[in-house]
Amino acid sequence: MNFSTTKRKIGIVACCKQKMNCATPAKDLYRSPLFRYARRYVETVCEDWLILSAAHGVVTPDQWIAPYDVTLARMTGSARRLWREGVQETLHVRYRTEGVIFVVLAGELYRQALEGFTIENPLAGKGIGQQVAWLKEYAESDELTQWISFEGFDGERYWESEVNLLQPQLEALGFEVRRWWSSERDSFGPVIRAAECWKNGERRTFFYA
Repeated sequence: MNFSTTKRKIGIVACCKQKMNCATPAKDLYRSPLFRYARRYVETVCEDWLILSAAHGVVTPDQWIAPYDVTLARMTGSARRLWREGVQETLHVRYRTEGVIFVVLAGELYRQALEGFTIENPLAGKGIGQQVAWLKEYAESDELTQWISFEGFDGERYWESEVNLLQPQLEALGFEVRRWWSSERDSFGPVIRAAECWKNGERRTFFYA
């Protein structure tokens, strides 16, 4: 697998039906578990992120908007086409799109607005429940990744740090650590380390570097 060092990653998250009942920054307006975990994902892996709103098109996370009852599914074909064109124009103007990968966490009607762009779709092939579970697992993994970056984790003495610091943290979350492993991203890239864990009969892998 090739890992680009030059492409900028921009997250794209679709709006959802569940909303607050008052105007608020867009990142806090949407209340579904899928949106909340998707937000956490793009805030972690992307340098910037945006929301695709059926009512407003492209919305920045800090943009204040009021709750609304508009969905792409209820729009006419011509209305959706205009909506898609508006989204595409905004993305072109905002990022000029060259050298950009859009990490898209959105359903098919929303993804259609990204046709012609370079995208990643980490939720491809997953149903809604699977999407929530996958993003939730990533969020739990990222909590560990953030924790080990704090003072106390010795990057030069990984084995001692893994056993004395990481393993108790994982066990406190209910995980059984089966093995530790590491690999390099590419011939010049950083080493990626991981803990293979099991919980309730399911295997989960926590990555850190």
